[in-house]
Amino acid sequence: MPPVLDELRRRLFTQSVGAIGPSTTTTSIFVDSLPEWPKVSIVLMQAQGQEGISHYGDGVPDIERHRVEMWVRSTAPASGGQVPHSTASKAAATLAYRALVSVTNTTLQASTTAQSNRYLSVTAPNGPPWLFDRDPQGRIYWRCTFDAERAST
Repeated sequence: MPPVLDELRRRLFTQSVGAIGPSTTTTSIFVDSLPEWPKVSIVLMQAQGQEGISHYGDGVPDIERHRVEMWVRSTAPASGGQVPHSTASKAAATLAYRALVSVTNTTLQASTTAQSNRYLSVTAPNGPPWLFDRDPQGRIYWRCTFDAERAST
């Protein structure tokens, strides 16, 4: 798992946005894949970032610039073929957005290591989560893109 995804996933967990791993009663946070069964699910995926920033001319970036995609899926359709309700997934997407864009000059730790990394900022260049799509089962997907700048490790 890329460290930046693990660190941001842990940030969502410590900010009480959701649970890490499978859960059928609360929002669950995943990395790189989205299982079918949790009710409201968040997935973080690494996207193509930007070139790092180097201050000393040695070619090694001092600041890494990552891009992370977040998708939040609503619950499965209610019985009787009704359209899924998106209130819970929109609330989870908003909480996740607020938890991540509040990262400024903050140290985040991955859940799998004791190493911490200093984040200069996490921004959402396209704004807050937006309604992105519906899957074949009618579940709603909210989407948000984040740019994360962190000190090189």
